[in-house]
Amino acid sequence: MARGIIKQIFTEQWEKFEANNKVRDIVSEEINKMLKCRDLSEGYSEYRCPTCGERKYVAFKCKSRFCTSWGKKATDDWVENLCHERLDVPHRHMVFTIPEELRIVFLRDRKIREPTGHSRI
Repeated sequence: MARGIIKQIFTEQWEKFEANNKVRDIVSEEINKMLKCRDLSEGYSEYRCPTCGERKYVAFKCKSRFCTSWGKKATDDWVENLCHERLDVPHRHMVFTIPEELRIVFLRDRKIREPTGHSRI
């Protein structure tokens, strides 16, 4: 798959999709951040060679969890943090799920999840 193809699909289709579907505000915010990722008009660092004066501009990343550039890093950080929180016993595999009886509660009110991933229920 060519680099940037996911971003290209979102760039071409997101506005139409968003206009025709109910999308949570947080999803819209994250997608819009992803679409601006590495856009020089959103900010950049400038590097200049002291010898020849050549300049290089490096655009900032969006840090959106939906971004194919940044999402991998965010996932790796989450896994690293999770490893420090788990019980001190050997683990081969971990599965996190919400019991079927509680899924409707989380579907209705997604804000009941704490940022750390711990439920207040």
